[in-house]
Amino acid sequence: MKKLSLYIFLILMVCNVGFADFEKGLKAYENEKYKKAFKEWKPLAEDGLENAQLGLGHLYKRGKGVSLNHKKAFKWYQLAADQGNAQAQYHLAFYYLNFNEYKNNDLAFKWFKLSADQGYVRSQSNLAFMYEEGLGVEKNINEAIKLYHLAAEKDDFLSQFKLYKFYEDGKVIAQDLVQAKKWYELIYKEDYDYEKVQAERQEDAIKTKAKKLYREGLKESDDSINYFAVHKFKEAADLGHMESQYLVGLMYRGGMGVKFDSDQVEKYLKLAANQGHKKAKMSLAAYYESATYKNKKPTGEIFLSGYIILGIFLFGIAWLVIVFVREYFEKRKTK
Repeated sequence: MKKLSLYIFLILMVCNVGFADFEKGLKAYENEKYKKAFKEWKPLAEDGLENAQLGLGHLYKRGKGVSLNHKKAFKWYQLAADQGNAQAQYHLAFYYLNFNEYKNNDLAFKWFKLSADQGYVRSQSNLAFMYEEGLGVEKNINEAIKLYHLAAEKDDFLSQFKLYKFYEDGKVIAQDLVQAKKWYELIYKEDYDYEKVQAERQEDAIKTKAKKLYREGLKESDDSINYFAVHKFKEAADLGHMESQYLVGLMYRGGMGVKFDSDQVEKYLKLAANQGHKKAKMSLAAYYESATYKNKKPTGEIFLSGYIILGIFLFGIAWLVIVFVREYFEKRKTK
């Protein structure tokens, strides 16, 4: 009996020493002294202390105090996960889900579930996602909602956002604006106004579409301004995209890809200027002072008109000279 008591005492002594060293490593880690943390944790991890193994996994995964090494990170997470460490199980599952070298949805599901069953929030959220998408398991939206709720109640932002979207959209589950309001206000810390949110979402969708059209217009105009580029820019401009409004105004002024149109020049430059576009403001002011605006004709046509008038004037002078010379010689003959 005395030998057994001594044996237990020695085990507890060793455990206490190990715990003290682990705490030193943890304190070093928290103070960003990662090399010291590694030095304290390495022998403990090799002796099988799961929290030290988890710590080494973190250091290797993030390249803190050691060179970044996913292979070694995976190894230490695996050792800790095999001992039932919920956080290590989460990180192991993360590798299986997101890293091509380890990609295996079945194993990702297995480890997320083991971790989630222990109440680890991030695993509950990821497991919900796997049920939602049918990754490594048959798709089950009810199980996904249940898990999102578990994680959301523990302040997991992603889960709260998912539930808010589900309940507001009513596409995946029945619409429930009471639930949508609850999660929206938890996330954004402001009162929920369904109509306002929908209006803002519509506005965001329009802005996103306008930016996409603008980028497509730039791509189309790599070599030269053409009909397709103008069409993209004009669509974006009509959706309120400021830079596109400015470009379309210039295109109408210069007759690039479209015919000159004074009203369109003024319209689009003014739209961009009203949104605060500095170049559009300057271009509009210069346009109002130009002969192009005053004559409602493109610069080239104004110059052409000037040359025609000048030509007629010179022709008239030449004709008068010819008449004068002819009369002069006729008078000389009569003498």
